Amino acid sequence: LLKFIAAATGCAFAGIDAALAAPPRRSPFTARDLIMLDEISETIGFIHQAQTERYGESGFHWAIRDRTGSTTGSPGIAIGMISARPGVQSGRGDVGYWIGKPYWGKRIMREALAAVLDLCFGEFDQVKVEAEIFTTNSRSMALVEGLGMQLEGTIRSSHLKRGEWVDAHLYGILRDEWKALRCS
Repeated sequence: LLKFIAAATGCAFAGIDAALAAPPRRSPFTARDLIMLDEISETIGFIHQAQTERYGESGFHWAIRDRTGSTTGSPGIAIGMISARPGVQSGRGDVGYWIGKPYWGKRIMREALAAVLDLCFGEFDQVKVEAEIFTTNSRSMALVEGLGMQLEGTIRSSHLKRGEWVDAHLYGILRDEWKALRCS
């Protein structure tokens, strides 16, 4: 599916590939590590949904995998995930993502998120894209800020994570802002 993103956006993914979520081949992580859901049955359900859904209520979910093996040493290894979903209001959507800790700081997610934003503002014709970032996740805040997203507010007790309610910052970017950044 990355070929679709690349064709739609003109972006290349420097050896990192994305495909509709599927069980990783020989991954060094368990499904629980990769998806971070509480139950294996939820993980299996999520993978099935991601393989069969079209862009609609649940959006698209892509596994980020090392296409050539240059990052992990083994081609095809899943190292993260990224998604784009339409919002309740037409023209708005959100993105979500994660990447395995060994791959933090390698600009992989920056490249993937930029391509997905191109897709959201192009093929999906969204006017605004948002991202909710846990207030404790400074790396993710730096990522979205580096791509031009602006902090719009804080949502208190926004997500139940590992049995605790956590706050999230809401970031957003408009299509015109993204296009201006891409052209500069």
